[in-house]
Amino acid sequence: MLQNKFDAVSLDVFHVHNRGISVKNTTQGLDRFANNMLPLLPGGMLIEFGLNDANVYPHNQVARL
Repeated sequence: MLQNKFDAVSLDVFHVHNRGISVKNTTQGLDRFANNMLPLLPGGMLIEFGLNDANVYPHNQVARL
């Protein structure tokens, strides 16, 4: 959807690369950052982490990050 919005403004100027993987947390995302995102040489990035980090299990009350 984001690529379609960019294309409506100016075709072939902006390129959207979705590198999202579900069921990962922030630590796992940061581990992938150098190999999966930086080689694209992005001019800008949208990064969303948090929901899986917010899960608290009864046996583990210590923050994971």
